[in-house]
Amino acid sequence: MHPRFDRLSTRVGALDFLLAEIVLALQLTNTQVARMESAYRALAAWLEHPDSPLAAYGPILVYPQGSAAIGTTVRPLLRAEFDLDFVIEVAFFPGTPMELYELVVERLQQHRTYAKMLERKRRCVRILYEDGFHADALGSRTAVGVLIPGSIEVPDRETPTLWKGSNPRGFAQWFIARSREATEARFLAKAQPLPSDWAAEAKTVLQRIVQLAKRGRDVAFGDRAAAPRSIVLTTLEATVYRGELSVYEALVEVLDVVASMIEQARPYRLVVLNPMNAEEDFSESWDDPTAYSAFTAWLFRFRREVHALRNIEGIEELTKALGLLFGEDVSKQATHRYQKALAAARSANEVRSLGPAIITTGGGGHPIPRNHNYGAEY
Repeated sequence: MHPRFDRLSTRVGALDFLLAEIVLALQLTNTQVARMESAYRALAAWLEHPDSPLAAYGPILVYPQGSAAIGTTVRPLLRAEFDLDFVIEVAFFPGTPMELYELVVERLQQHRTYAKMLERKRRCVRILYEDGFHADALGSRTAVGVLIPGSIEVPDRETPTLWKGSNPRGFAQWFIARSREATEARFLAKAQPLPSDWAAEAKTVLQRIVQLAKRGRDVAFGDRAAAPRSIVLTTLEATVYRGELSVYEALVEVLDVVASMIEQARPYRLVVLNPMNAEEDFSESWDDPTAYSAFTAWLFRFRREVHALRNIEGIEELTKALGLLFGEDVSKQATHRYQKALAAARSANEVRSLGPAIITTGGGGHPIPRNHNYGAEY
């Protein structure tokens, strides 16, 4: 029996089927992706132009960071707004951090459209579009004397005289390596296109479990400030992921290990550093005990509920449980697809036996797979 078919004929395999469908439902729409790419290209061209005051400190690199760079973007839950984070890196800059910050503002203000859309944030400049999209532009300079490729220094309005170390390109490469996919040169190139060719069907197990954890967080926290940062969840999961081929089993394993790390760290908090820059503490917001307590309470609850999925009897109860974890709409879509696959198998007289939340077919017990890859590495 083909190992993929064998796995998908089990309860865990059926959960993989359903979780894969949920991940598909979490993707940005084609319209949103096109909007993001169009805005990014236009902004990059404006910031890189030879007339830009930034050009004196070139060459300039413009590249995406965060979820858009590593293929883990999740469709917003409670609002239509979605965003893009990107970096403007100059080769050198002799001034202060805030002088570079203001230079980015100045360049954007020189554009008659962007000038009306700007909002100053702690480290970046936000460009607010009217159609529920915003872009965060982070000015930076290449770090001097740091051996790790991709290292940069960025401004921070809370410490205006101090440069802050970061390495978003290095982080993207590290994450992709942890996903066991080839690191691609586009993360290093000048104003390369957004990596929007992360087709949902081709995502790795690690990308999928990050998306599921982010949606689980969104469902639990909504827009509350205590919600753990995406970069923290991403780093934790990528650090402890050990290459499981099942999405469900990988999610369970990662949550178990993180829970153990929390226990081992007591009475202190977990510290989540940028793996490519040990001076950058992604988890600095957890210096607030209330925020850290909210994270740990959610993590243990989320872990418990994900574990419980394995023992739920009946598709209606499973749909309800998935809805509480990931949202009612995407869970209903997933179970609808499940039932369609099952109905197709029955009509073809291929169903041999059916256990709760399990698709099995006649003969060798083959599943009813959709014509795309759920496990990426099976």
